[in-house]
Amino acid sequence: MGSTATHHSLVDASRTATQTRAIFDVARPEGGKRPWFTGVTFLPGHYVFLADYNNKRCCLLDPSYKLIADFYLPVSPWDVCYIGNKTVAVSLPKLSKIVFLYVDEAIKHTKTVKTRYNCFGVDFLSHDLIVLTCYNRKRSKFLWMIISKEGHEQFYQVIEKSEKHLDWVNSNVTLNNARTQIYISCPGLNSVYCFGLNGKEIFQYKDENFACPQGLAVDKNDDLYVLGGLPRHIAVLSPTGTLRRRINARVSNNSQAICFNMNRDKFLVTGAMDPERCSVLHLAY
Repeated sequence: MGSTATHHSLVDASRTATQTRAIFDVARPEGGKRPWFTGVTFLPGHYVFLADYNNKRCCLLDPSYKLIADFYLPVSPWDVCYIGNKTVAVSLPKLSKIVFLYVDEAIKHTKTVKTRYNCFGVDFLSHDLIVLTCYNRKRSKFLWMIISKEGHEQFYQVIEKSEKHLDWVNSNVTLNNARTQIYISCPGLNSVYCFGLNGKEIFQYKDENFACPQGLAVDKNDDLYVLGGLPRHIAVLSPTGTLRRRINARVSNNSQAICFNMNRDKFLVTGAMDPERCSVLHLAY
């Protein structure tokens, strides 16, 4: 797996986060590009499932972060989420589709669902429902929706609309532990939004010192971890949108994805280490 190094970063006056860096053993595909992992989710047994945007594939890693299977797609995937029963949902923005993959010792395609708009963030809601963040390019609308695994729309909520094309709408989404609040990041709008399932906005987090929010993750106490783009750090928000603290994570400029493990006691952040591999950053308190 490669060497590891432990660093410490002060997150407030009384708490210290231990940061341990390791290596994803995922080499550049022959004739391919440097991996860029834009989506990450944990599977039972501490397996890790990744969306590699640059190489149009998804990767399955064992608990030591060694690649054991990959699956190539017609276009680049953006986000992934585990929905139970060894199944992962994968968003394909360019095709406006969600692909469902069965993950065991190999990765198999089971179903594809068409959506009305370019879909980016994806997360599991309950039973047969998933949440998506989408962009309507014709009308320059940034929105979220709830759809069934069969592709039937259950709810639709516009977040932002403009007369001009909205830039950088490659958003992410996650839910709280009770699956009653939806958190959405949009780098182009420099904002993190929180909605109830009825579409009511609970809060909008915007900070002049925290630009380009990207990856999202919720811990076991329902605090929201937001991976910021500029400057590179993680903001920790309360369920009501109050900034609790900042973590000066040692992540690279192209870090995009963040995810808690099944126990929710530590999380990983993906980022580039060198042209061939990417790193994983564990933080635990």
